Amino acid sequence: MIVLALFFLNFFSSTAFSFVLLSGQEEATLDVSPDAPFISFYWNGGAPQITDVESLENGRWVGLENDALMEQILLLAMQKWNEVPGSYVKLRLEQDSYVETDPDDAVHSIVVQEESNLTTAAYARPIISEQRIVDCDISASKKPTAATKLAYTMIHEIGHCIGLGHAHTNYGSIMGYSRRHGSLQLGGDDMAGLIYLYPDPSYDGPRKEFLGCAEVQGAKQGPRWWILILLFAPLLSVFLHEASWFKKR
Repeated sequence: MIVLALFFLNFFSSTAFSFVLLSGQEEATLDVSPDAPFISFYWNGGAPQITDVESLENGRWVGLENDALMEQILLLAMQKWNEVPGSYVKLRLEQDSYVETDPDDAVHSIVVQEESNLTTAAYARPIISEQRIVDCDISASKKPTAATKLAYTMIHEIGHCIGLGHAHTNYGSIMGYSRRHGSLQLGGDDMAGLIYLYPDPSYDGPRKEFLGCAEVQGAKQGPRWWILILLFAPLLSVFLHEASWFKKR
C-alpha cells in the first residue's frame, strides 16, 4: 500500500505530459527569425526501397518511383511542422547530390546512405553552439522501409533538428517513444514546443491553448492535491474506523 501511495504521489506531482527541449532547460533554435523564417534542408536525392505505399496518404502516391516518393515524404514531414499556427519557422527542401553528413559544414542535410548500419529508418544529429542549432544532419537507411513508418520517422527526426527532444512519458507526442498510435499528426505538445521556440509575433490566434497544454522539461507541476484526496479518502476512512474500533476496546 505504501508503494502504491508513493507511485501515485510521484505521478501526480511531476510533469506527465510535456514538450522536451533538445538541450534541456536552455532552448536551442535554428538560425531563423520572424523576419527571416526560412531554413533549407539539402537532400542528396537518395531513397530506400519504400514498401506499403498504399497505406500512406490514402495511397495518393502509389506508382511513384522510390526517389519521387521519398521527395513527397520529406515534403510531407516538413509540412507538418510548417503548418503549426503561431510558429514562424518555415522549412524548405532542396536537392544536392553532393551533400554529406558533415557536422562541421553548417549545412542541414538529409542523406540516404547506400551502406548503413542504422537500426532505424533515420537518425538526426543536431550540433548546438551558443543556443543555435548550427548543423543538423539526418542519416537515412537504404534498407526497405514501409512508407508510413518512414514518414513518421522523418517528422520525428526533423523535430530534433528544430530543437525538440524526446518526450519519453508523453503518449500523444510524435517526439516520444511511447506514443500509442502511429498517426502522422503532431500532438498538442509537439505544437506547443514549436511555438515556444519560434513564436510568431504577428499571430493573434489561439496560441495560448497550445502553450497551456505543455511544459518545458524539468519544470514541475504542483501536486494535484484534490486528486490525491479522492484517491486516499477511502483509506483514511478505513484507518479512522479501525482507530475508533480499537478505542472502544
